Amino acid sequence: CEMGNAEKCYEFADHCCEVDDNECQCEYLRKASHLALEQSDTRKDSDIGIDPANRFVVFAQRTCCPEIDIGGCACDFWEPLCNEFHDKTFYEGDVNTPVCDRVSQWCCGRRSGLDGNHCSCDFYTHV
Repeated sequence: CEMGNAEKCYEFADHCCEVDDNECQCEYLRKASHLALEQSDTRKDSDIGIDPANRFVVFAQRTCCPEIDIGGCACDFWEPLCNEFHDKTFYEGDVNTPVCDRVSQWCCGRRSGLDGNHCSCDFYTHV
């Protein structure tokens, strides 16, 4: 993990952190996410149908923010990813989704069907 291998960070979180130690798991899954995004070329992982960066980020979000909320923990989780990796996309199925679109969904409520258009516009202006 410390040598820049995202898969090793994921394995550390999965095998070395205590089962109920969300803080430890979150830390190493965040590292895996950042490393995978840094190295991402939006390749499809044929086994799961999504790119490796997306897989790590989804695991990290579920671990770091177990409660589904709009504008709370999930927004705090995604916003730094957008600021740092605004030019990256996730491959999901047959679609490339920009990282910042995910932030708009979690911070502005677009994911839940709420009218987050003004928030989204403000957010994209910020980025």
